[in-house]
Amino acid sequence: TAMAHMKLATIFFTFLFSVGLVFGQVDENSAIQIDKKIRVTGSEKSDFIFTRSLLIGEIDGVPFDITRSGSYSLAFGYGFPVGKVFELKLEPGVLWYKLYFAPSQDKWYPSSDSSDLLIYEKQRMAYLQVPIGLKFKLARNVVDHYKLLIEAGFSMGVQLGSISKVRRLVSSTPNVDGAEPTITTKTNHIVDLADTRFGPYARIGTNWISVYGFYRMTDVFKNGRRFSNPDGLTSRKYPIFPRLELGISLTI
Repeated sequence: TAMAHMKLATIFFTFLFSVGLVFGQVDENSAIQIDKKIRVTGSEKSDFIFTRSLLIGEIDGVPFDITRSGSYSLAFGYGFPVGKVFELKLEPGVLWYKLYFAPSQDKWYPSSDSSDLLIYEKQRMAYLQVPIGLKFKLARNVVDHYKLLIEAGFSMGVQLGSISKVRRLVSSTPNVDGAEPTITTKTNHIVDLADTRFGPYARIGTNWISVYGFYRMTDVFKNGRRFSNPDGLTSRKYPIFPRLELGISLTI
């Protein structure tokens, strides 16, 4: 609901603001100081941004591995100066979203297979996205490069494609050489995926590394869609995956 989205978004931005305060809690001699306001230079207007984020949350019966799930993105950023310390930032790029599922006894998605032969099930989606944000640069050093940034905005993405992969052991008996033969099945299209991905994002950090957060306002799958159970006779709704993603951005 809209109210739930507002509450979670408030928690999300409060967390990032708290992280920002941590950056400032250093001793007086090494504290970041705002020396003066200097216009954004040409070399600061464009950059490349790599971001890795993890899903924050869990779902009963959907044992996704938090360390292997989440998103990777690579974007080219360009800023339009607004005054002396602000930029209107565009960051078009590609985002890869991955869900990695391990076997468990109560597993019901993407399948109910929890046998010892199942190694993993994995789903990957690709999106073309264009984040638009306002970037606030502070604390110039002696060569006039900013040392602290606060950025917030809205990201919009369109699905480019998807693939699912399942890997199993062929048998529980190793080969003569001790190797365990496996078989991998790939499907080049995941049905019922939502066509778009959008929501607010924020970064707080330095000119090369920052804490990143994103709150997805769309579900991974289309609302109201269902998938078939293994018996082929019954179905159930797709799981609603965690909407909050937290991670790190690297900028060059």
